[in-house]
Amino acid sequence: MTKLSNNGTYIVQLKWSNPTLIQSPYLRAGKGFDMQVIFLNASAPAPNAKSVPKTETNVSGETGREIGFTQPGIIQRLMPVDSFDITIYDYNGHILWSKIHQIPRAGSHFERVTFPKVYKGDITIQISNIKSAATKAAGGTTVDSVKFTTRVS
Repeated sequence: MTKLSNNGTYIVQLKWSNPTLIQSPYLRAGKGFDMQVIFLNASAPAPNAKSVPKTETNVSGETGREIGFTQPGIIQRLMPVDSFDITIYDYNGHILWSKIHQIPRAGSHFERVTFPKVYKGDITIQISNIKSAATKAAGGTTVDSVKFTTRVS
């Protein structure tokens, strides 16, 4: 899932395996999931063939022809983040899981979400208090947030 943060500073991506049944064997179904939070620079231009030079080496394939390709779209424009808070709510607005002051590495953070009891249904994932010294130094808003809604099964 991908969303623009409230202040437009970050494009925030949440990634996890779906269905959650194919998650880590250490997590029982409905008890949680492994998730990656990625902070991308919302103001950076998207990578394209002009902005990303071709750097791969062509190799000869079985047919004897040289093969190789450039796929600039897979390059992520990671944005440094100093810390953030994350809370997951159930469909009634009750907190299922929460952590504060999470410190990502190079704009990316892995998290194992574990619920105290089995939960399946609609959830809201609130990422708040996103702080970055780099954004502040550039004269941008110092605190940002983003909200996702999804379903766990």
